Amino acid sequence: MHMIRSTSRSAAARLAMPLVLALCAVWSCNLSFGQVPEPEAADNLQIRGTVEEPNPVAGAANAGISGVQVKLTEFQLINNVVTPVVIATAFTDNQGTFLFRPPRLGRFMVEIQKDGYAAPTPLPQSDEVGRTQYPELTRTERTAQLRFTLTRPGEFSGRVLDEDGKPVANLRVEIQTQPLSLGITATTNADGYFTSPKLSPGRYLVQIRPKAVGAALVRCDSLRGHARV
Repeated sequence: MHMIRSTSRSAAARLAMPLVLALCAVWSCNLSFGQVPEPEAADNLQIRGTVEEPNPVAGAANAGISGVQVKLTEFQLINNVVTPVVIATAFTDNQGTFLFRPPRLGRFMVEIQKDGYAAPTPLPQSDEVGRTQYPELTRTERTAQLRFTLTRPGEFSGRVLDEDGKPVANLRVEIQTQPLSLGITATTNADGYFTSPKLSPGRYLVQIRPKAVGAALVRCDSLRGHARV
């Protein structure tokens, strides 16, 4: 009788052991699947940069521009639509630098703006950028260093005369960047004068049409502000 009870208890214990192990395994799995991943640390995420004005003196360092408005935009999924949302705004300091500390990893948009300044027109096969850049922060690249260039636009004016020295009115003046890319037009007035719109510093080809009276290569310097043809 005692042997039967002992055998029954041992058998019951053996039967209960797999059930206990199974419950432990299920509980462990539930705990594993129920864990919430820790958020990415944002204290060391940085998007920093400088905004500079080119120095016309060859070999001289560029000057930082203070007071440039810089906007940081994040691309968020709102109602299943990727939407740009401005999450921070800053202004450059006396050295032309700025710093953002984004709250999370991802791709961002950085835009700059300052009254009286323009971004150089990017030419084909050049390293120039405009007013906007798109840095991306990842687990391995947690800092982005940007560099912007702004210039104070200049303009040039000229006058078209015929062979007798009389002004020629209503002629179209074509202004092209060098190397040739961007086309801009102006028109001579009743006295033969024309003035270009605001232009970034650089070299421009000026042609007079429809009459083939020649072309002139001029340089527009933001420090001088004006050039005459």
